[in-house]
Amino acid sequence: MFFWDYTIFLLIPPFLLALYAQYKVKSTFQNFSKKRAHSRISGAEVAKEILNRSGIGDVSVERISGRLSDHYDPRSKTLRLSENVYSSDSIAALGVAPAALTYVASTAMAIMHLLRLLILRDRR
Repeated sequence: MFFWDYTIFLLIPPFLLALYAQYKVKSTFQNFSKKRAHSRISGAEVAKEILNRSGIGDVSVERISGRLSDHYDPRSKTLRLSENVYSSDSIAALGVAPAALTYVASTAMAIMHLLRLLILRDRR
């Protein structure tokens, strides 16, 4: 016997919203990938410069295959930028590279928070 749960209708609006958001991100990236930045520096150069100016010298920047698959691996301390961000000097690449760096900062802040909690726990 087939059981129908009407709460499935609660999942349809978030699913459609997620599809719309994905479409907007991809189309905006594609649009700004066609426009070159006046600075003519690549996404990798921007990421390395931000890391150097922030005093985070132990994070390396690597190129990976894929499209918009940029991520930070905290285990190897590596920021991996997709091909279209790593070597491109487009406005989109110069926007995505710093956005991927937010994961580096959030990981560092999480580690500091955990250390603070451990220190406070040991003082008691």
